[in-house]
Amino acid sequence: DGDKKMPSNPRLTEERRRRLESIGFEWKVKHKMKKYYDRQWDMMYEKLLEFRSKNGHCLVPKRYPPDVKLGTWVHTQRIQYRKMMQGTATAQVIEEGKSSEELYFRLTDDRRRRLE
Repeated sequence: DGDKKMPSNPRLTEERRRRLESIGFEWKVKHKMKKYYDRQWDMMYEKLLEFRSKNGHCLVPKRYPPDVKLGTWVHTQRIQYRKMMQGTATAQVIEEGKSSEELYFRLTDDRRRRLE
């Protein structure tokens, strides 16, 4: 029998896959999502500049009630920075076969300099 059966996935059934594809759902969006994340990053950076202007520093708490997203974003930037400095991101690229561009789109050198 030459038919290869796809592995069973109880969450994404063939019927659900077809429904998603019928409305134009795209499975591979790496480059398209990068543009979205770049815009999102710039928007959060602007919020950080506003915070600094009001508070005189960039020490946004992780759980910052006035803007929870800003607190989470700042925390994530610090995590990305530590990974970059420790080289764990590079090791992950090699292990997973990802390009460095794909991994570092969140915290590029330019973005890191802007945060410093």
